[in-house]
Amino acid sequence: MISDDVLDAKVYMKQFVNVLVVLLLHFGPRNEVNAQGAYLEPGTSGFGLVASGLVADSGKGLDLQFGYSISGMADIGFSVGRFSADKSDIGGVDLNATGYGPSFSLYALRQSEYVPLSIQVAAGYTVVRYDGDELDQLDWDMRGRSWGIGAEIIRSIPLGQGNYFVPSFGVGHVNIKTKLEDRFGDSISDTEGVTSFVTGFGIQLNMEGSGSMYIEPGIRFDENETSFLFSIGFILETPSSPSSRSPFYKSPAERTVPPTQPERKWTRTPPERSSASQPEVEHTTHVYTVIPETDLQAMRGKTTALAQTPYSELTPQQLQALSRAFKIPASSITSLRWGTSTAPSNHPHYQSTFFVIEHGDESYQARETLRVNPFGEVLEQKKE
Repeated sequence: MISDDVLDAKVYMKQFVNVLVVLLLHFGPRNEVNAQGAYLEPGTSGFGLVASGLVADSGKGLDLQFGYSISGMADIGFSVGRFSADKSDIGGVDLNATGYGPSFSLYALRQSEYVPLSIQVAAGYTVVRYDGDELDQLDWDMRGRSWGIGAEIIRSIPLGQGNYFVPSFGVGHVNIKTKLEDRFGDSISDTEGVTSFVTGFGIQLNMEGSGSMYIEPGIRFDENETSFLFSIGFILETPSSPSSRSPFYKSPAERTVPPTQPERKWTRTPPERSSASQPEVEHTTHVYTVIPETDLQAMRGKTTALAQTPYSELTPQQLQALSRAFKIPASSITSLRWGTSTAPSNHPHYQSTFFVIEHGDESYQARETLRVNPFGEVLEQKKE
């Protein structure tokens, strides 16, 4: 508590400003622990809700963030947090901080079959208001704001059953401005810049078609102190429209053929006649049926080309995309194999991609192949 003989308000205000710097650090850009897009497949959008706790020498806090990931390539969010300072660390003063503000992040690189990791860059802005017994007694107003930028490296490692281990490492810089004003209008302010590093160890858990959740413990350290973080998040994927068209798609009339090679026409493979020595094979062709680029990316996911991937290693996003393309229940799919054709330029399968799935149950098993050209058009679909 403040004694009655405290007459020099300027000195006391300076003590408060020093505390402000420590508190405001906990309301910087949220790139390090709330990168929800890292838990979505590229090309997939989704809503996210994240709760994060923090424990440090200077105090403890809780932060809630609501966000939306745009095609798994950009995240926008808004967070609200509350932090309580450790009284023993600031001379017994009661001081709390409430902060809120937007954040934005962009993925400069996304993990894929040929890229081993993702790189995210982020920026955020936060407004903070302070309260406490001493502030009320003196009728002082205390506030602050910060802006920050950061970058993070993220890798997703399959654990089976649609679950993933997602380690990350990031660095961020926060520029902080704080101000304390008394009832007479006198004020004192301070500006600081702090660089911090953070390491996260996320675990993504499949929620069987209803989205996913993740837990992520982490450690953040800077020149002032080390903080321990813990986050739990829920992500609900927004469904893609089956009728949506890839922005890279061109209609047959719009396509141009390079002058260095003759014009080709995409042809459909005619059905093969069945024989008594082999089971009947059903063939179905679709004229200009187009699979959206987002679904094609999701169908491939993070699985390896030409490898037989069992159901346990397919993500919910993959299963849903395959279900839409093959028009079968996602729960019936048992395995996937995909690859790119090596046919020469004069072959109708030139640059096409094939997807082979096995599906069914104990009483019925089937294998089905879907082949698409570079424009996403279905060239051939056959069922064995």
